[in-house]
Amino acid sequence: SKHIEERSNKNSEDESTNVNSLMYEFMNVNDRMTELSKLLSKLLFAIENSQESLVSECEKDIESLSTFYPENHKINKIVEYTKIKNKSKIAELYFKRCLYLAKENYEKVEEYEKLIEQQEN
Repeated sequence: SKHIEERSNKNSEDESTNVNSLMYEFMNVNDRMTELSKLLSKLLFAIENSQESLVSECEKDIESLSTFYPENHKINKIVEYTKIKNKSKIAELYFKRCLYLAKENYEKVEEYEKLIEQQEN
């Protein structure tokens, strides 16, 4: 019975991911950025409060959402730095870079890439 319960939990997680993925598909760029911002805030909260299941859920949702962004938006870097204590500033820079990339403001993208480079070195 425990095995069945685990499998049903896994199925409901998969269904939730599919529903979110479908929802993300129909969002415009601004809505996706808003959703990404919400998920990153939720991830940060989960990390700060040591809520592993919520961390995992947020990561899955962000991963699902990130499939709607080109790889050069570096969503993985935002998550990576969000999870490292004292690196949230870099995560924020990556997020803003992503925001300006989505808005096709390449001047600002370049500005944030320089700031990121300074912080990473």
